[in-house]
Amino acid sequence: MKKRTKIGIIALGFTLFHLIEDFCWVMLGRFTDLSIPIIISAIVFIGLLGGLFFQIPAIKRFISS
Repeated sequence: MKKRTKIGIIALGFTLFHLIEDFCWVMLGRFTDLSIPIIISAIVFIGLLGGLFFQIPAIKRFISS
């Protein structure tokens, strides 16, 4: 599998997890002053960073061991 595909899959996983988590918080009544586009942008950014994090060689060795 290509490196970009792996990063994309991991980033998608992180992004979906955070979207569901934030949706649950909103449904429970959590209030925020941030706008929805800012929140969604931050979630996507976190997902991409998570995807890149798991491409670090030391992290890959740790997970595969």
